Amino acid sequence: MLDRTMSVSAAISRAKLQLQASSFLVPQADGRKSVVARMERRCWVQKACFEWVPDGRVIGQFDCKCILAVLSFPHPEIVMIDQHAAHERILLETIEKKMLCYLCGAEPAENIVRSVRLTHPMSVPCSCQKAAELADARKYLDEVWGFRFISSSIDNNQVSVTCISRVCGFDIAPTHIADFPAMSEIAAPKLHQLPRSVQDAMKLRACRSAVKFGQELSMGQMKAILSGLSACCLPYMCAHGTIRG
Repeated sequence: MLDRTMSVSAAISRAKLQLQASSFLVPQADGRKSVVARMERRCWVQKACFEWVPDGRVIGQFDCKCILAVLSFPHPEIVMIDQHAAHERILLETIEKKMLCYLCGAEPAENIVRSVRLTHPMSVPCSCQKAAELADARKYLDEVWGFRFISSSIDNNQVSVTCISRVCGFDIAPTHIADFPAMSEIAAPKLHQLPRSVQDAMKLRACRSAVKFGQELSMGQMKAILSGLSACCLPYMCAHGTIRG
């Protein structure tokens, strides 16, 4: 574990010494050994780096915020990986896979989607067209997402919602019910086709469940994060859509 008070330059120096001691350095053509130290506080690894992640080596944790590791490029490279963003990305992709499996009927609804009854029905404005779509998709909204509404309320351009959908532990506001009927016509939905409120709930769950800045990690936990990141489809993109590198 690296000293929390250590500067970035000192951390790099120690990492180089550890690399030399472990014979991890690769000789260059001229016989000299070198390490490409390209680091910034809380930097992410570029997309290409992750082709070598399975062979990466964790050195330690820096300032209880970043994982300091070496990836085996043609020449070894020391990198610092944002521990929260990395774990958040791993959790998000796991949640997304479970959601898609659930919508295809291959995953139980437990811990993904459940229905929550409102204390008092809530009237939600909607157009005549949307009201008709809700009526046609009534069974789908109930069985898949847990939304329920009073049939007789679909008039006067409003619908009275009695139950809402809770996705990954977060309630979907009744006002979003009109975004869901279109999903009933998609046999195998893609992530981008999910209502924005569902995507936001999945991201929020990943963020809340991920390791935090300031949290000390064991060597095993850091290795697990590095390994999990290498298996991600978008390891170089944070859960909120920002590409790092």
